[in-house]
Amino acid sequence: MEKTQYSEQELNEMADAMLAEDEKKNDPAKPRKRNSRAKKEAQPQTPAKTPEERLADLLEKGKKTGKLNPKDLEFIEAENIDVEIVEKFYQALDANNINV
Repeated sequence: MEKTQYSEQELNEMADAMLAEDEKKNDPAKPRKRNSRAKKEAQPQTPAKTPEERLADLLEKGKKTGKLNPKDLEFIEAENIDVEIVEKFYQALDANNINV
């Protein structure tokens, strides 16, 4: 295999050409195609749960562990859930001997 000897000027020109080509590929002004398919696959779309569903999930968690911590219940105040629903939830916690 033969080794090619390049002059300093030739090497600089080759380097400049490679840099210019790389800049074209990575030009921030040029809109880039995004792989939306990969994004969709990475984050499956699940519908947001209603407050009632979240309370049911917490009740199930409490049945399994026998307790719930205060952080589990923080969303109740933030969600503005109907008072009757919250009362039934706490009654269900008591009926199932779930500690808070």
